[in-house]
Amino acid sequence: MSTFSHFKPISPHLQFISLEDWSKLERKRMVMKEVHRMKRHFSWTLEGLLVDKNEDGVIDGLSLFIDLPAELMPPGLIDFMARAGLETTALSLNFFERAGQQWAMEFQQSDVTLCEVEDNRISLFYRNPEELSSLLSEMAASGDPAVDHPEHASIRSLADIWSGSGFGEVEEASPERHLDLNISWEDEIASAQLFKELGLFAARCGLYSTSLGLPLTGNPHTAIQLTVKGGRDASVQLREENHVEVIGSRTELPAMLHVLTGQRHWTANGTFGFWEQSEKMEERQDEVWYDKAWEDISEVELAQQGLADMEGQTFDAVNVYLSEPLQVRTTLMNEWQKRYPQFGRITVRSAFKPAFHWFREELLPNLPDGVQEIRIAAREENSAGGMELPIRWIQELYPIDALVEKEVGIPKDQVVFSLLKDLPHTYEVEAILEDGTVLQIGSLEVPVTRLPYLQQAGRFVYPTTGAVQAYSSGILAEDRLVPTDRERFYSFYMEEFVPDLIGKLAGYKKGQGHDRPFFDRMEIRVTMSEEEEKLGIDEERTSSMEALYEDLYFNTLDVFADWGIEMEGKPFDAPGGIHPFMEVEKGASPKASIKLYKWNDEQPKPLKTVKLIFKKDRFTHVEMLKGSQHIHNELEAASALPVTTTASGTTVLGGYSFQGRPIPVTEHVLPSGETFDAALKLTLFKRTVLYEAGHHANEISSTPAVERLAEDIQSYLKEMNVVVIPLANPDGTALLHKMTETHPEWKHHAARYNAVGLEFSQARYKDTVFGEANVMPHLMKKWAPDVIVDNHGIPGHEWVQPFAGYNSPPRFPVSYFLPSAKLYGIARLPQTGDTLHTDNLESIIRSISGKVAGTIIAEENRYWKERFRKYGNDWLPEVFPIEEGGHLHFYRHQIVTPKHPTSAVLRYPEWIAADIVSEAADEVVQGVALERCIEGQRLFNEGVLDAVVKQPIRLDSTGLAKKRQRPLQINS
Repeated sequence: MSTFSHFKPISPHLQFISLEDWSKLERKRMVMKEVHRMKRHFSWTLEGLLVDKNEDGVIDGLSLFIDLPAELMPPGLIDFMARAGLETTALSLNFFERAGQQWAMEFQQSDVTLCEVEDNRISLFYRNPEELSSLLSEMAASGDPAVDHPEHASIRSLADIWSGSGFGEVEEASPERHLDLNISWEDEIASAQLFKELGLFAARCGLYSTSLGLPLTGNPHTAIQLTVKGGRDASVQLREENHVEVIGSRTELPAMLHVLTGQRHWTANGTFGFWEQSEKMEERQDEVWYDKAWEDISEVELAQQGLADMEGQTFDAVNVYLSEPLQVRTTLMNEWQKRYPQFGRITVRSAFKPAFHWFREELLPNLPDGVQEIRIAAREENSAGGMELPIRWIQELYPIDALVEKEVGIPKDQVVFSLLKDLPHTYEVEAILEDGTVLQIGSLEVPVTRLPYLQQAGRFVYPTTGAVQAYSSGILAEDRLVPTDRERFYSFYMEEFVPDLIGKLAGYKKGQGHDRPFFDRMEIRVTMSEEEEKLGIDEERTSSMEALYEDLYFNTLDVFADWGIEMEGKPFDAPGGIHPFMEVEKGASPKASIKLYKWNDEQPKPLKTVKLIFKKDRFTHVEMLKGSQHIHNELEAASALPVTTTASGTTVLGGYSFQGRPIPVTEHVLPSGETFDAALKLTLFKRTVLYEAGHHANEISSTPAVERLAEDIQSYLKEMNVVVIPLANPDGTALLHKMTETHPEWKHHAARYNAVGLEFSQARYKDTVFGEANVMPHLMKKWAPDVIVDNHGIPGHEWVQPFAGYNSPPRFPVSYFLPSAKLYGIARLPQTGDTLHTDNLESIIRSISGKVAGTIIAEENRYWKERFRKYGNDWLPEVFPIEEGGHLHFYRHQIVTPKHPTSAVLRYPEWIAADIVSEAADEVVQGVALERCIEGQRLFNEGVLDAVVKQPIRLDSTGLAKKRQRPLQINS
């Protein structure tokens, strides 16, 4: 019996140990001592170990060959390789291949365990594999540990192993990504090659991380478990969420892991996970659900009936108002003058913008000589319950001053407006001669009708209408309204068709009208004889059919918004696509057809990959669960999906639209030359700006503008990364192309949203079938950019809607009746109370203004500001606001600025530095006008780069955690 056998511990927390156990502890203490000695020799900053191949000041590779003996499999090497991945932004998985690396790691059994660094060799001496493993783990963990653990990724489907943003998938975007992984394997299937493949897998996982949780082996409590085990079924399987098993024979497993580790996601030049995307891209069939036809006699026939009814009377003059082109009106005037000589002088005027045409056709040709100034008094609009603005009759004259300057040479600033409440006529016009003589040259009373605005009680619109007016001795003797073709069709549409449609939609499902439409699309095809002329003044035109198009589109949206409020207390903002197709045919009787296409409202079933089957050096089959349905698909031996690489950027897939069109993303970075790059890590060390173009498809300058920006972007890439979505809405673009075949210079707002009329930005960060809504969230997760720039556009010519109060749609808080500038900006600002975002914004505005200064864009901005003031801001500054930003307007107030929670800075104010919108007058322009919009957008975008490129990066990197201070501070 040992002499110590009767002794009890002094404390229940103290125990005596044997000499053998003491020896083990002493050896461990000696290892720790050698590890501390090692720390003075090995460092992750060793010159040449971490390399900067493209000389931009950022680590983009490791130059290390690991000469691992076949019999050695120290688990600590897994940690070391994960740390190697953490230290770089790019990586090639050639650690175990001689490829001209500057450093080599060698292993030698010895009577001590330590690390020596000499002559570009890392020599590891070890007494036994256990101590070697501890040594490697300590080398991996050198530096401060990761204290704050940001959100880690999850694997809910095998397609998440390599997601679009790295290893695993995250719920929300973040500039930080924590690796919380355990790798285990059965002893029976262990081999040198398997071990190496596991190390390479760990290195790639580390690459996509900004912090590590160590160790990566022997830790059953991590968030994600990767288990390698023997079995006859060579496959990768998802046992449960975050538990992946790699199963196969001892010979199959290394090859399977090698293939798995080398995979790329289909949004990163690869094919991994594309089987799920393919399953989502179901072929959709058009099915007409409801259709309706309308036709009527023309307003010309109605006017003829009115004249015939008065045939037995005698008048001094008759004025007929018709919504017909000048050529048709002139022909009718001549015919009727011959047929009805007893009516005196017959004049046929336009019922669309009647004052503008009256002025052009009757006053200007008869203007006396020597006129220096024209004064136009307009009656202030105040009809009961009217939607029109008080300046409505000034708006209806636009652009009369420019027409006067063009046709008779009187400068447009000498055409002066006044607004009077009690004017006897709608308009009274005076001419001022050189000697100061004032001549009364005309007055006009415009015929109007009253229509309900939608079904809103007490709200009306007062559009101009057709009429037959007969005068005797200067007194109006007969006044018969003649509803225009547009008015009668619009009344049918709103009073008969739309209520019938809503009745048919009464059984809608929850969520429809918000994230999902009621119908796929409504095609409205209308044929009428109407005014359609480009004026040769800026981009202006008279187009009553374009006005009807806009009324049908926006007023239908407002009907559904009202219905949503009635039914659910919130608007239905996504009823379905509303696609008006207008055909102008001189002399045609009016007709229309309306077709609605069915929306298949089957909810997409949750999809996850549960098994990848491996045969003959590749994954050959995939098994998925779609809801409860089990799907077994063959995987083709496909190469990477198509990409385009240029000197400064690579174009990859950001996603697919609802109709299956690819959405490209161009990533402009300095190339590393390595196999894999980590976008999140590139943003860690460099500023990143993300541009979105082509969001609203009818805003056509943004896509060519970002393409032009790419030509000059190379000089910025040492300091920053630039990511571009050049065409965010390809389905809308396809619709725009279809619509512009007939009318290439209309505004075409029906094409601004996606295929089913949804503002898809509102479907971001949700489970949606609209793939275009997923691209921005995907890039936010992948890049966590500092600055977001959203390129947009505004109408390039007058926007009027006679059946919505003449002004641009009442759904907007301000007027877009005419352009306020060639180019302007809008800020998105979080309501956090801090000044950083406001200061950043002002710095960016100054930079953009500096780019615009002295250019044709600055000159056109000044021109349009004066036009905007004359026809709006001088009268109603709240409705026609101007906020200065140097050489361009820049709107910062909430009445103008977007505040939807899917905006990047509103969702992530803690790390987004700025989120801004550009607006160019490009809906829809061609030729020189388009070229200038493109150039304006380019200057805007380049101004953002100039503001951001030199801002200091403040790193807060401590060993196992890499991060920097966010949001980026942007100073002028």
